[in-house]
Amino acid sequence: MAELKCIYGDDKEQGLVLIFVHGLGGNLYETWMSDPKDKATFWPTWLAKDSDCSAWTLGYDAELSVWKDTAMPLPDQGDSVLDRLANESKLKDRPLLLIGHSLGGLVIKTAINSGLTKGVLRYQQLIESICGIAFIATPHKGSELADLATAVKFFLKTNDQVGDSKSHNAHLRNLHQQFLAHYNQSPFPVRTFAERKPVAINKRFWGKVLTAMVVNPDSAEPHVANEISIPLPEDHFSICKPKNQDAQIYKSFIAFIDEIKTNLKLEKKYLYKLEPPVKPAIFNVPVARNPFFTGRGDILADLHEALQCDHEIAIKPSEKATALSGLGGVGKTQTVAEYAHRYKDEYLVVLWVSADGKDLLRNDFAQLSTLLGFKLEKQDEQILAVQSWLSEHQGWLLVFDNAETLEDLTAAQDLLPASFDGHVLFTTRAQATGALASVSVDCFDDETGAVFLLRRCKLVVKELENVEEIQSKVSTDDWQIATELVHELGGLALAIDQAGAYIEQKGCGLDGYLQRYQDHASAMLKERGFVQSANHPEAAYKTFLLAMESAKKRSLLVDDVLCMSAFCHSDGIPEELFACYDTLELDKALEALKDYSLIQRINAKQLFTVHRLVQVVVRDVHDGYSSAN
Repeated sequence: MAELKCIYGDDKEQGLVLIFVHGLGGNLYETWMSDPKDKATFWPTWLAKDSDCSAWTLGYDAELSVWKDTAMPLPDQGDSVLDRLANESKLKDRPLLLIGHSLGGLVIKTAINSGLTKGVLRYQQLIESICGIAFIATPHKGSELADLATAVKFFLKTNDQVGDSKSHNAHLRNLHQQFLAHYNQSPFPVRTFAERKPVAINKRFWGKVLTAMVVNPDSAEPHVANEISIPLPEDHFSICKPKNQDAQIYKSFIAFIDEIKTNLKLEKKYLYKLEPPVKPAIFNVPVARNPFFTGRGDILADLHEALQCDHEIAIKPSEKATALSGLGGVGKTQTVAEYAHRYKDEYLVVLWVSADGKDLLRNDFAQLSTLLGFKLEKQDEQILAVQSWLSEHQGWLLVFDNAETLEDLTAAQDLLPASFDGHVLFTTRAQATGALASVSVDCFDDETGAVFLLRRCKLVVKELENVEEIQSKVSTDDWQIATELVHELGGLALAIDQAGAYIEQKGCGLDGYLQRYQDHASAMLKERGFVQSANHPEAAYKTFLLAMESAKKRSLLVDDVLCMSAFCHSDGIPEELFACYDTLELDKALEALKDYSLIQRINAKQLFTVHRLVQVVVRDVHDGYSSAN
């Protein structure tokens, strides 16, 4: 059962309330003390006094190194915390700032999701009162310590909570997608504090002291609008224990609280105010609308016309569906997310499913049952309930995102009911989509890519989208360098986004980045930047590397084809170059590469093309092999 204690301002009846939620192995007080033997180091009290706020600390069962009968899985803890907060009369109608360390941040997200889906009035009223969240070293994607604890459980015992925070745990991904879907409808300010030092586990393994970066920077970021991310030179446990009021995290909290108070005065209401239901009643899209979204107007218009017109794009008799196909990092997810945001008022319900692998696909599809009002526990029953709902209702849009291959695409289509009257969109790397209609999402041309780059690195205001307008706002040299850089990057949206983030953060300018890229192409493709995209956190280099590894599993010739192609001109590589290989085996290799959009095959001319950034990655990988050997 959750325990809630007021630590300052119990006599206050109005004003902002700070609520501290500890993490794994923590408790109500010691989590927040630099010296557990000295109560004067309990910094939440300092913060409450200095900011003139009430402050509460919340405890729950979350033991790290021992099993306890009282320890509960994450969803149950979220429900327990939600109920305890909602039933505290002194918090009623008070604006809340929730502060979560480690697992505490996940508990907060779980409580918010639960409060908005259970249909209980007092729960909704509590969520309405939230005006900000601070995540301190929260593993939004999973904690590396959980993996390490599993690997060396001879030394570290783990409980349900550690299991819940395994790196990239499917449950965490679903939790975060639901949180994003709710958050994107009514965003509030968010602060993220990320650790930069590893933790010494204080155990010896084969004679060495084990260390671990418990939550890496990417996992520490929830990737939401209104978020400010702050890296700190602390480890996972010291980050929430500032020793004095001059500590960076403490000063950041003072500034954050001032910002929230200013917002409350200006808005005259809480920032997370639930409005009466409007269309769409459910909008389960985890990707916030991208303020830098550029181009793709023709694709969006064509999709809208195709889905809305009387002539159906049919896989099955009553379906309207199409797939957006293209290279990894080309912007498929951003395009389908823009479609969902742009046309959401035309739908009663907008649903989103991650289709990256059959297990995740089925899990995400089944989880829609909760959003649609069903209370079922078995996955097969949940899937049947969703299929039944889709077949019985109209006016909905369903997105299957990242069905990488034709096999994944087929698995996603198999989840659809035999007949329905809704719209379905898929994103995939597969060029062959079977009977499913498809639209190709290509790389930017140099001018469109330059517009995106200049908006992304904030050399022009994001409101400008027209080529002529932007050209008039920058120097001739900057425009020329921007188009040259986009050409070097092959017009790949993800690589351009990386470049823009790097230029913004490092202040190196367009010419500085271009020079760095020309000197160190592979290294720059690995630089995702600290400010990352929620839906595409991996750098371009890793995106291609993972696709190459997947393709290699399907054909032993893939590596040979890639290696030889990496040293050819990227356009028009003749298939006769590989005449020494068995024809059927070569077809199999080219099919695998095509399925991941690593090549574009031109069958009529017996040619194929490969993106220039794929060539950069392949050459770097093989240079690494050569150096190692």
